[in-house]
Amino acid sequence: MRNLHLLAETLDYLEQHPEEWDQNEAVPICGNRCCVFGHLFFHAGNKLPKNTHRYYGMKLVMDHARHLLGLDLTTTSYLFQPERTLEDFRNFLRLGGIPGKTKLTDKVFSEGAIDAY
Repeated sequence: MRNLHLLAETLDYLEQHPEEWDQNEAVPICGNRCCVFGHLFFHAGNKLPKNTHRYYGMKLVMDHARHLLGLDLTTTSYLFQPERTLEDFRNFLRLGGIPGKTKLTDKVFSEGAIDAY
């Protein structure tokens, strides 16, 4: 993992501006409110092409976070899920991984996160 300070800065920002955060994937792709990875994407100066299909936009945002933070696809998919809280992200940073699991893939498959992609 790398650039975790950028994730920490994003979390700090969102805790100061909770009205700008929504982890729900059903929200139109990064309008006034974004998920954590959406904030990483836009704060880096990126823009989505006009009329971007929701799923393509989600893939761009996920891929950016994955490469920026040096995450594997399984971890990225787990963190991108709509039920993740800011506290989940804080725990991820603090523990250097997903809390309570020795094998991340077991966690992702048991929660069904990988089925979405």
